[in-house]
Amino acid sequence: MKKILRGIKSIVNFPIDLLACGILALFYGGLILKTFILVAFGIGCIFIGASAIIGPILVIAGLVLKITVMVTIGAILLAVVVCTVVCFKVLNRLDDFYWEMKGYATLPVREIYIYKGEDVWEAAAEEYRKISGKPEDAELTEEEKKKIYDYTMMPMSYFFGWLCKRRLLGKGFAKEVGREKVTDIQKRIKDGRSTPQEILAELEYRFSEDWVDGDAKNFLLRYFKTEDCRHDGSKDRYPYDYYECNGEPEDRYFCLEYSREIQKKMNERLDARYEEYGSIPSSENEDDGE
Repeated sequence: MKKILRGIKSIVNFPIDLLACGILALFYGGLILKTFILVAFGIGCIFIGASAIIGPILVIAGLVLKITVMVTIGAILLAVVVCTVVCFKVLNRLDDFYWEMKGYATLPVREIYIYKGEDVWEAAAEEYRKISGKPEDAELTEEEKKKIYDYTMMPMSYFFGWLCKRRLLGKGFAKEVGREKVTDIQKRIKDGRSTPQEILAELEYRFSEDWVDGDAKNFLLRYFKTEDCRHDGSKDRYPYDYYECNGEPEDRYFCLEYSREIQKKMNERLDARYEEYGSIPSSENEDDGE
């Protein structure tokens, strides 16, 4: 803030500095003019003589005219030099002020939380190889690659299923996929025709915070690991809840099959977490179907 005030002060002081320089130039120019006139008059009186009237007058008049012209030109040049220096100084301050303001306005921006299957594909593939006994140098088939991609969305599938159950998917999700498709997705999950994991696969193996609004979004940002976010000692709770509700398997995290029973456990756990974070879902937003 001090830097901003200094920059504004420099801009305001510019006309004042310019006026002061002009006044000083005229003042000193007048002094110089008076001094030259007196000196010229004295010299004329000494060398020409007091008795000579016309000669000294002409000499003095010529000197006065010459000195006046020279002093005027000098004063103008002095004012130009002073104004140039002042302008250069002010422009430098304005440049500094601009970059300071630009740096001040460029604030750190939190990245949008987006879960992408491609970001965890290698970890899921390594887990798949260990479970299936497939050597690292053995090439994966296209079917296996597709299955691994499906597994990458397993950790997010129960959270997505909970959002659908509580009808917490917001305007951003409807805008991206269309309102009719939102209704269709919720019905398919409720009827058991599709799993949340399969829906996320259809959505290009990704999940975005922009899909939820209001309290649900705040809950997501506090519940998941995101930058510039205070967790109050509860950092990364969702992965642990997901792991515990799946029975804490020792050899897998991604390569699990979706289960409606585990979805019920996760729904109960997520309801408790949601209430813990101060966002209690209203009954009108709850879908009683599993």
